[in-house]
Amino acid sequence: MKLLRLGAVALMMLCVEHASAAVQMYWTTAQTSVYRANSDGSSQEVVFAGSPSGNGQATHIGIHEASQQLYIYGFANTVNFGPGFVKRSNLDGTGLGTVIDSGLGTIQYGFDIDQTNDRMYMGSTGPWRRSNLDGFGLIDLPNPTGVSYTHDMEVDEVNSKVYFTRDQVGLFRMDLDGNNLEALATPSHAFGMALDLDNNALYYSAFDRGQSLGTNGVIRSYDLLTGTNTLVASGIAALDLELDADTRTLYAITNTEIKTIDLADSSVASVLTLAESYNYNASLSLHTLHAAVPEPASIAVWSLLGIVGYVTVRRRRRR
Repeated sequence: MKLLRLGAVALMMLCVEHASAAVQMYWTTAQTSVYRANSDGSSQEVVFAGSPSGNGQATHIGIHEASQQLYIYGFANTVNFGPGFVKRSNLDGTGLGTVIDSGLGTIQYGFDIDQTNDRMYMGSTGPWRRSNLDGFGLIDLPNPTGVSYTHDMEVDEVNSKVYFTRDQVGLFRMDLDGNNLEALATPSHAFGMALDLDNNALYYSAFDRGQSLGTNGVIRSYDLLTGTNTLVASGIAALDLELDADTRTLYAITNTEIKTIDLADSSVASVLTLAESYNYNASLSLHTLHAAVPEPASIAVWSLLGIVGYVTVRRRRRR
């Protein structure tokens, strides 16, 4: 009986330690600061205070999971003047430093991190650029012909592709070096994207007109195998999208708020109202806070404690 009780205690402690993972949202709007909050909208705080005369202004963000660092793509001074930059910090905003402060354009649209090859992809009106995470190896990528600029970029590390939306042109993908450009779909005013490789899908948002005003937007899924477009939600003018694959929840940032779409039942919920609003672009990233999971050695220790407890009880009875 004592051994069973000790084993039950060990099992309870293992269950407590193996808590579910939580998700944090990071975003930037109004071409200024970067914020973060819990997935339910609580504990909202500024992690990068942007200003034209101070740190500069953030336009897009990305999180490098291996180093647990936040990358900020933006510009100093005001738009069209620059210069463009990439900064990085710890996830709480401390340790802010500059990675790139020259060689970039003055207008920044679209940014993502290649988590496998430790590279950054930086969109603009052209040319687009790629560099290592330390800023070295900065190169120009082939820029597809056409009017306007990128809105969002998504790196597919599994298949060595980069997806991007291009305003008034459509949805595209290319190789990691910018070659072999493919046109996938031609929605008007395509904006945010989120890859769902487990289900061979790409979610994207599109508007009836250029600005994210009111409820004129739609969110669709693009089947990467068949090329089929399927409506996911309407009445949401999403400037960017992010997918929580574990919960099958799609996060959408508009010019005024962050919403969630449950992909299981298509239900939509409002998570929070943005402290700053802007009609033209926004950037959203998700970061998973992994709970501590017991190692096999920990399980062995608990088993040993159970045995020791049993032996100790037996010895006391002999006395």
